[in-house]
Amino acid sequence: MTGLEFCAFGLASFSLAYWSGAAWTALRLPAVAEVDDLPALTLPRWPRVSLIIPACNEEGTLAAALASRLADNYPELEIVVVDDRSTDRTGAIADEFARQDPRVRVIHLDVLPDGWLGKLHAMQRGAAIATGEFLLLSDADTHWQPGTLRRIIARCEAARLDHLTVFPTMWSADLVLDAATAALTRMLMMAARPWSVPDATSSAVFGVGAFNLVRAASFARTGGFEWLRLEVADDVGLADMMKRHGGRSEVLRGGAFVGMHLYTNLQEYARSAEKGAVLLGFRAWWTVLSVIALLTIECVPLLLVLLAAGMSWWISAVTLMMAPAAMLGLARATRQPLLPSLLIPLGTAMTTWAMLRAGLLGARQGGLRWRTTFYPRAQLLAGRRFRPG
Repeated sequence: MTGLEFCAFGLASFSLAYWSGAAWTALRLPAVAEVDDLPALTLPRWPRVSLIIPACNEEGTLAAALASRLADNYPELEIVVVDDRSTDRTGAIADEFARQDPRVRVIHLDVLPDGWLGKLHAMQRGAAIATGEFLLLSDADTHWQPGTLRRIIARCEAARLDHLTVFPTMWSADLVLDAATAALTRMLMMAARPWSVPDATSSAVFGVGAFNLVRAASFARTGGFEWLRLEVADDVGLADMMKRHGGRSEVLRGGAFVGMHLYTNLQEYARSAEKGAVLLGFRAWWTVLSVIALLTIECVPLLLVLLAAGMSWWISAVTLMMAPAAMLGLARATRQPLLPSLLIPLGTAMTTWAMLRAGLLGARQGGLRWRTTFYPRAQLLAGRRFRPG
């Protein structure tokens, strides 16, 4: 075996191991229950739930999403909408809902204190006036179906959960964005192992900004939002904090009950990746290496099969059969469109493009510019609380 053939064999084997992990994830993910699977029970007493919605320039999505949550038939619900320095009609929309429904309260924020990310500060202010036994932190564009909270709260009470998160069903946008979403979902599920979250001995933690529910008494025993105030991955950081303090945690899939549009255009997709640059330390060289590694792992089997590269050919052929099977399984488990999930090179290309852009931009700026605020690299790195692995 020549040196080139040996390298090709090693790359093909590494890629096979990666896609074997993706296939294993697709097999394990159905063990995570959907909200649809939960029984619609009746409790002797329904605990009060405070839904806290941080909203910054969400005039295009807030009204419909908020209406869907008000249509839930949960009997003990209060909603705190935190208008976080919006420059559009977000605050006016929230105020109109508050005038029409006494369950809705609105906080208008004009200033962001030093040392805080805007979303975390908004959630902290909302939690400060909440009166619920449960605090539900949820993005402004998340939609529910009636009966969602009854099913989930009944599950929390039966299992004595301190934290429950729901991975929402990502609604279709277009072919390119759906392919990118499929790629992101694959990497997220492989890294997070949501089926292992309930195991107290496992390091697995999982949190989603669309639906992060905590028991208020358990949350009060943690460092709270003050501890998380500069954590870019605020959703998983919250989940990690709850588990570190002994909280019982669980993950659900949204199914037909909890859904949202993750992205509606490529600009949103690219912007969202900029926060990920924090995980790479804003280092251009690390970003480039990560992109090269991802492209190599995910796409080398296609290249090697096309080149019929010696002993690596059969490994790559097996990988090329396993990869789409894994993606189909993941798509079915997360209710994502099948065709975009099969366009693995497109999804990988979009993911690596967003990573490369975010990493190089963060390195050039020396930090992250989010909304109207610039956060220096040193400040964000010092504020990190969640560290993968």
